[in-house]
Amino acid sequence: MEDKFIGGVYVSCAYFSMYYGLIVLQTVIKHKMIAFYKTKGKHFQRYYNFQDKPMLGGDRAVGNTLEQMGPFLTFFWLNLALRDDLSGVWNSISLLGMTYVILRCLFPIVWLGVNGGSRIGPKTNILFITIPGYAIIISLTISLFGACR
Repeated sequence: MEDKFIGGVYVSCAYFSMYYGLIVLQTVIKHKMIAFYKTKGKHFQRYYNFQDKPMLGGDRAVGNTLEQMGPFLTFFWLNLALRDDLSGVWNSISLLGMTYVILRCLFPIVWLGVNGGSRIGPKTNILFITIPGYAIIISLTISLFGACR
């Protein structure tokens, strides 16, 4: 296997580990919210729940990661497969990919830890995570044009 693909395997494994970790986090938050509401003698409304910031953060972390999975992995692997100017395990595309995974890992920390979002949309802090992530996907897309010449 070429070195440039080994970096891709590392990034993909890190991505899916992060994704399933977010699903576990979402589940833990849900069960904590159920227990909290039970102590208050109330029923926990799971869906369309905009009042419980932890649940909203867990849902947004999983949902945003899932919606960006297709574009990220598609353009990431197309770059590895089609670009001839890549060498080494941690070539520029693999480094971009791992940076993207790290940004995705920071999403729930920023959302839940430092007031990153709300029901009406993102707050400034979460944009420091999402905008660079979108920029990475856009740069992966643009870099494919170089492979097409």
